[in-house]
Amino acid sequence: MAFILDTPVEEVADQGPGLTFVAYPTALAEMPGAPFWAVIFFAMLLMLGLDSQFCVVEGFVTSLMDEFPQWGLRKHRALFVGCVCIVDFLLGLLCVTEGGMYFFQLMDSYAAAGIVLLWVATWECVAVCYGYGVFKYYKQISEMMGFGPGLYWPFCWAVTTPGVSFGILMFSLISYTPATYGEDYTYPVWGEIIGWFMAITSMHWVITYGLWYFLTRQGSLKERWRQCITPQVFPSKPKEPKVKKADENSIEAQNNVSEPPRYEDIDQNGGVENPAFSKEEEKTEL
Repeated sequence: MAFILDTPVEEVADQGPGLTFVAYPTALAEMPGAPFWAVIFFAMLLMLGLDSQFCVVEGFVTSLMDEFPQWGLRKHRALFVGCVCIVDFLLGLLCVTEGGMYFFQLMDSYAAAGIVLLWVATWECVAVCYGYGVFKYYKQISEMMGFGPGLYWPFCWAVTTPGVSFGILMFSLISYTPATYGEDYTYPVWGEIIGWFMAITSMHWVITYGLWYFLTRQGSLKERWRQCITPQVFPSKPKEPKVKKADENSIEAQNNVSEPPRYEDIDQNGGVENPAFSKEEEKTEL
């Protein structure tokens, strides 16, 4: 492409949506069998988008169903998932309007940027390793796998991953530059405010919910902190087995059943004396 356009390579291959929808399709058009490779390429993009949506939608839907079981969402799961997908589709129509590319670039720079992902990933590691317990987590994974994966993984979970993620997050904030579209357009201040608002809507819940949970607990500061870092698991109460009420006839029948013969009851002939036969003989004599 650089040879055909007679431009440097760094100017041809740009980042962002232009790389996916402009540079790659143009390069595929120059290859032998271009229609075949174009179908394969865009099918890959479709599968990648569907795979990402499975994770996002399932996480959102499952969280609501588990948090609000009284709404009965689990009984109507298909309908609820369909409504969520329709709402997401309507929100996504903003990206295909005349100015949709500017809005899409703003979302890509802030809402789905590395800053948000690094922030969430760091606190996920901290919550699992230092809230739930890294050794407890390691033990349960070993039980499910049938063998211990080694001490390398707990070290990565507790030290390496949160440390590296937090370090990259700090460097990203220090070297922050305003979002741009192409080489000429720089978003105004109100555009950056909208972008940071989209980012904060995902980031603030870690701190907001943590403070709310800590302040709503009872006890001293140490007791509240202990409650915050203690996993809260509420297993379902087992149902008591239903006992059928026995009628009077069945109770009398149970009382009239004779006991089985015992080997201690030996008669004079060396046989086993069954009490049931003894009762029958008494009735016959009478």
